[in-house]
Amino acid sequence: MPSAAADGLFPAPAPAPPHTGDHVVDRVLADLHVALGRDLDEQIEVADTVGEALHRRLQDLDSE
Repeated sequence: MPSAAADGLFPAPAPAPPHTGDHVVDRVLADLHVALGRDLDEQIEVADTVGEALHRRLQDLDSE
């Protein structure tokens, strides 16, 4: 009998988030990675927060 993980009922674990060297970006990507194991509402909330943080970081880089 195949295991539950091998039968397609459960998705494979997400790969580790990339390390960019930018502490702000790395932190929010790590937060998003952790959220992937939570319920969908929490994933959406974290994804929104990550999007806002990345947008602010891009604005910061544009002003440098």
